[in-house]
Amino acid sequence: MFPTTWLQVAVILAAVIPGFVHQLSRRALTGPAPDEATVSVRVLRSIAISAVYATVYAFFLGPWAVDLSQKTPAEVAEQVRTIAFMTLATALVIPWAVAWVMFRVGTSSNAQKFRKRTLDRTEHILEHRVGGRLHGWVNLRSTYDPTPTAWDFAFVATAIGWVRVLTKDGQWIGGFYGPESHATTYPEPRQLFIQVGQEMKADGTFGSEVSAPGGLWVNCEDAVLVDFTPETGETRSEREEGTDASI
Repeated sequence: MFPTTWLQVAVILAAVIPGFVHQLSRRALTGPAPDEATVSVRVLRSIAISAVYATVYAFFLGPWAVDLSQKTPAEVAEQVRTIAFMTLATALVIPWAVAWVMFRVGTSSNAQKFRKRTLDRTEHILEHRVGGRLHGWVNLRSTYDPTPTAWDFAFVATAIGWVRVLTKDGQWIGGFYGPESHATTYPEPRQLFIQVGQEMKADGTFGSEVSAPGGLWVNCEDAVLVDFTPETGETRSEREEGTDASI
């Protein structure tokens, strides 16, 4: 059944589109979540998020929408620009902006410090004021980690440094994993782009020459081992000397 009136179109936009746009904005920033693999989950989540937006919109725009629904088609046509602007804002702009702000605020250093202080304070209250027995029971409850795979978890905490990969046929591949390097995340295949490829010896140690100054793509689907070594002052000077020697 297709909508036949502008009011039905507005209901469809309010019921589905804001949640769908909100999810698109969030996915553009954080990537796909592991629980969004099926279409039904994404649709249900879009409807649930849209319901929240519709409730907020009804609180602020309810009187205007009721008054508009009671007007004749000719009177509605006179406000077509206002309706188009409100539709664009409520269906697209606001959901996209809200998801962006939520991500930026939630991942900011101040927000992380606030969450840590809150958890530490709660831990202190449970341990010293509520009682050790209840504190021990609460500690039995594990916190769910939404990181989909160990591969994603490894690269969240990976600092600038060196990376080497042991392939299934016993060959070592590695180089400098810097700010211009990249690692794919779920649900894409496990792959690396290493900023500077380095010569590798048979025992897995780094050589003195650069083998790929423009970067190195590595398919890690069948890798046996991926090793990370954070960059220090000594390794930084060694890398610069190796780069100069190769040039």
